Amino acid sequence: MKENRYIVKWAIDSLHAKGYKGLNSPELVVKTPWSSVLRFSTLQGWVYLKQMPKAIALEPKVMCLLAEQFHANVPRVIAINDKHHCFLMEDGGLTLREYLKASFQPELLTHVTHINL
Repeated sequence: MKENRYIVKWAIDSLHAKGYKGLNSPELVVKTPWSSVLRFSTLQGWVYLKQMPKAIALEPKVMCLLAEQFHANVPRVIAINDKHHCFLMEDGGLTLREYLKASFQPELLTHVTHINL
């Protein structure tokens, strides 16, 4: 995966077409072997551009399905670019990584480990 000008241009064009205003230059917020995430500041709030490898590019469609069929509390997908395996989504609050980090209780792990010995 690589950040390229095409997907950033696509994101900006898509956001303008959807009525987003006050876009600032994106900043890289996550870079892993399985995804790259850029964040745009807009007058309507944060918007994220996520790109992933083709083999795991089902995430935006799964998010839409969860929202539509099960009314799941997932970030709203704004636009999908199948050709470049990326999508735009609204801010959804804490990431799973942040949530798990905030709720991790090492003392419980120590307690469970002690019981199992």
